[in-house]
Amino acid sequence: MKTIWGGVVPLHIGTEVEEPVLAWAKASRVRRPFLVLDPGARLPSGRSVGDLVHSLEASGLAAFAFEVPEYGSLDAVGQGLGQLHFEASDGVVAVGGARAIDLAKTIAFMSAQTHPPAAIAADPTLINRSVPMPSAAIAVDLAGVAALGGAVFLADDAGTPFFLRDEALRPSVAALVPARPALTELDRRLVASLLIDAGQAFPEQGESILVLVETLLAGTGEAPHAEVAEAALTAAGVLERCPGPGRAVATFAAAAGGGSFRDVMLDVAMSVIPGRSPELSGLAERLAARSKGDGSTLRTALGSVPLDTLTRVTLASHVLDLGTWLAALGFSLPATRRRGGRRARLGE
Repeated sequence: MKTIWGGVVPLHIGTEVEEPVLAWAKASRVRRPFLVLDPGARLPSGRSVGDLVHSLEASGLAAFAFEVPEYGSLDAVGQGLGQLHFEASDGVVAVGGARAIDLAKTIAFMSAQTHPPAAIAADPTLINRSVPMPSAAIAVDLAGVAALGGAVFLADDAGTPFFLRDEALRPSVAALVPARPALTELDRRLVASLLIDAGQAFPEQGESILVLVETLLAGTGEAPHAEVAEAALTAAGVLERCPGPGRAVATFAAAAGGGSFRDVMLDVAMSVIPGRSPELSGLAERLAARSKGDGSTLRTALGSVPLDTLTRVTLASHVLDLGTWLAALGFSLPATRRRGGRRARLGE
């Protein structure tokens, strides 16, 4: 098994899910792993979730499988924590893409906390620094690798996105076990979209982002796994430090039932983004040319959800102004909620 060192976590590249899970469980003394999986997940070699659970149980582990109910919502985190405690699980392992990994690392992190996620995001001094629950992440695609950093966007009960960041969110063990023989161009485009979005908000990262995106977009999905996996792992570190506005919007839309995070995120970067860097804007145009993106997925998603809470995200270092960004893309976004509880929507 090849290992890539130097990223947010060491990344092992293999062909079987059980190998890294069993090694992690043994090293962490986990007997009852809580498996967080993408809905309808198909594992490498076409195996099912049931196959994985039976295999782990045959190795002496009492595994419980939990499918992600929805992307990025506090309700999903609450459901996961409730099942985790009900099953008396002693470790969390994600198997899937970014959706499963983001939820799993949040569940593991929050299992040791005494304050809600939004409060911790606003005041990191509230974080309980006791030994966290052991966690592992088995990524089946590049988006999963890019999600290995210690940060996650969540949407609170009002639908407002917020950014939770801490090194304790990083899984202790990570592996890439591709679900397909090749890492597809769609995987590459999604990670490139996330990076371009981050570069729009953090132009000082532009040069390093350019190199990563060029690596991801070069060639075809048949390129060696290690080359693109290393780029995606480096991207995880960038995305941990640099949340972009499109990522917040895609999380908001997915949590509010307005669309798939992947589809919205791809369309965000393929839309005409008002960037401070001509190079990044040029890369966004290349993505649009490859995918024929026209912004319609983003517009449809935001047209079906309330927008009055989607104005800005307060980070530890600055405010991410979503209202100005969306207005530059041609959206009409009210700054405050209307009286009587009625929420404004796109076009009102």
